[in-house]
Amino acid sequence: MESDRNGRASSGVTFTWAVSQWRAKLCDGPIHWAMTAGRGGNEAALRKAAAALGAELLAFPAGAPGDYPAAFAAMTAQGAQALIIGATPEFDRDAKQLADLALATRLPTICEWSDMAHKGCMIGYGPGRIALRKRLADLVAQVFRGVPAGEIAIETPTVFEFALNAGVARTLDIAIPFAIRASADEVID
Repeated sequence: MESDRNGRASSGVTFTWAVSQWRAKLCDGPIHWAMTAGRGGNEAALRKAAAALGAELLAFPAGAPGDYPAAFAAMTAQGAQALIIGATPEFDRDAKQLADLALATRLPTICEWSDMAHKGCMIGYGPGRIALRKRLADLVAQVFRGVPAGEIAIETPTVFEFALNAGVARTLDIAIPFAIRASADEVID
């Protein structure tokens, strides 16, 4: 597995790093993670990562805002202890609503974009959007210069950002260890 500039896992599945930190620093017992299932294709990889870490992954379909309250009720009923909010345009758009529901049900959240921590997720960890956009601009420029699209290499993100919303952690009575705070690119109080 490759690492980002801070030595954190950069496999594209932020779950592995986040759960390993959670398991090592924040939780004594078994972890039951809920995942809001969108149209992303990460579920198989997330299940594999969960199994490797001794966590159980529960998936809850929630493709539209009208589905969210029922999904959160089901998460609570099934004993979920944390929530992964995947990187879909819909979940990004509805991040504030999802974070509010998670806070109301006392579920700490890990979101796949760092800026979602500003919208109420406890942890945002994923590819840096600015770096992605700069790289996209470079690729488009290559096409405009006449490079055939088939000759442009497929790339994975190399810059990952970790944002921690310490205010949400305090509200949920979760003590964030110094090592995790120190590894964050941004701490939101």
